[in-house]
Amino acid sequence: MLCIPVAGPEPEQRPRARRIAAGLLAAALAASVEPAFADRPPAVEWRDYDRAAFQEAEKRGAPVLLWLTAPWNRDHFLLPETLFADPDAVEALNERTVPVRADATVYPELRSRYRISSGLLPSLHFLDADARPHLSVPPVDTSELLLFLSEAVHDTKPAPAPTERLTWEVTRQKFANRLARQLVSGFHRGGYDLAAPHEDVDPAPVTFVLEFMLAFPQRREWFRPLMQEIRDLLASPLHDRIGGGIHRAIADPSLGVPHYEKLLRPNAELAAITSEWYRLTRDRLSGAVSASAVRLLNRSFRVGDRTLYAGSLAADLYDPSGREILLHGARYYALGSEERGRYPEPGHSEEIPVGGNFAVVQVLLRLIHSFDDPRLRSAIDAAGSALLREGFLSDGAARRVLGSDAPGNLRDQGEAGSGLLAYHAVTGDPEALEAALRVARVLERDFWNGDSLTFRNVSRRADLPDLIRDSEVDPGWNGIAMRFLAELDAVIGEDRWSDRLERALDRWANRVPVNGTGIAQLGRGALRLHRELPVLLLIADPGDEASEELRNLAVRIFDPLVLVRWIPPDRSEDAMAFGVSSDGAPALHLIWDGASPPIGSPEELEALWDRTRRSVRR
Repeated sequence: MLCIPVAGPEPEQRPRARRIAAGLLAAALAASVEPAFADRPPAVEWRDYDRAAFQEAEKRGAPVLLWLTAPWNRDHFLLPETLFADPDAVEALNERTVPVRADATVYPELRSRYRISSGLLPSLHFLDADARPHLSVPPVDTSELLLFLSEAVHDTKPAPAPTERLTWEVTRQKFANRLARQLVSGFHRGGYDLAAPHEDVDPAPVTFVLEFMLAFPQRREWFRPLMQEIRDLLASPLHDRIGGGIHRAIADPSLGVPHYEKLLRPNAELAAITSEWYRLTRDRLSGAVSASAVRLLNRSFRVGDRTLYAGSLAADLYDPSGREILLHGARYYALGSEERGRYPEPGHSEEIPVGGNFAVVQVLLRLIHSFDDPRLRSAIDAAGSALLREGFLSDGAARRVLGSDAPGNLRDQGEAGSGLLAYHAVTGDPEALEAALRVARVLERDFWNGDSLTFRNVSRRADLPDLIRDSEVDPGWNGIAMRFLAELDAVIGEDRWSDRLERALDRWANRVPVNGTGIAQLGRGALRLHRELPVLLLIADPGDEASEELRNLAVRIFDPLVLVRWIPPDRSEDAMAFGVSSDGAPALHLIWDGASPPIGSPEELEALWDRTRRSVRR
């Protein structure tokens, strides 16, 4: 034990004495620590999922071992302490493979490309130098891993790439109506269309059918099956009636056992669906669920002081190191609220998804349509301004996650674009509109395939293997991009994309996936192309009292398809594109079936809105 006496040397000797004491202390600490570190096995040398890793695999003649993981799963935390800490496994992985680790929540295109029959995560995938899978397995022990690393496994032929599956042909006319009919016919007890075993919950079918019904209320026969679908979801184990929100997925075909993790996008979407259903029906349960879902977002997903949200919430409770489980998710969510208060909240992903956060901004605007709460406007302002500053690369592409130099996938670009329009609707920030135009240019340059009339899943400039960049296109992601571009055309008063989107819709109208994957988002895009979109034009500068009153009128219109465009009074040429004059600003005009005179009161706007809506529907 090292003791430093109280009575020290003379003042002029103290600096030298301190140096000697510090040296003795450092030597003592090193002597006590070095043996422990010397016994530790080397770590797995994980690479990023990019072309460099596969070039290394080709040069070495070794397979890529892809660990496709997700931070909401306990094996994400435990495998580094078990399998990936075993000396034999570490040595074999580093010497005989190119180990690659990827987060499936950040790279969803990998999850759709590399999957095992159960759909579970994390999973291990043996890939060749062209990124084609040889073998996919769930987490294994060391002996099994060494067996799979044998030459016999890698001499097998790669698994065939999935081919696009086609189903019934439909005509181009009323494509959105046909997709909505298909979804409604599939609604039945248990929420089958929202979740299948080990698949993430997808509320998009309900969102699309609800949007369609609000746009065309004559579809009264759809009201009951849609109501039943919402009730089934809220009555199912997927809905956490104690902690709020919905769980990620169910674990068995009976829909009885949930995976207790929670994801950002579906929980934000649940808040919007239930709030809109409450506004439409005054159903108390839906109102309560929407409020609890918003609380969940702000309590468990929020990161920092900028109203930014993480992508996923863990199922289990861990100690501060993140390695020891304190309480499994099934037990935690079964506790009463008082007992749960004794434990910390489940951890969340540290990744801030740009596309997912812009999806939340869109949800907040939809909530404003239902509940006039100024805190929602403040949240949009805070999150939108932070994302506008940090969420984009220099060329205008939305990032995958904050702090990353990687461009986001097609879904990220589409969600960022529509989120920018929602942010512009509330704040009037002209930079948001400029950023949306840059995203559109990125979609045209890096994602649009003029030969197939579809959008690629990932940017042609993405640093990913060709197998991933050239994977079959995702219909849902195409629908998200089409939805944004249709909204952008309406907001800027031009038809920059209309011709290409119409031809793309013709392409999709005759090639709908047989399993229904993505058709709800595709339908949301088609709906915006089939129907003239209402635009509330605000000729005003944000900030003054009169402009704020008009803004409050505009964002209260209960229609999920309504858009808001701000134009400064000195930009008369922009106003003329909509057929109105900027004289007399501030002014609010409804651009729908023509341009209306200036609107000055809630009663006037409501009467004009109802009259125009009936005219457009005829």
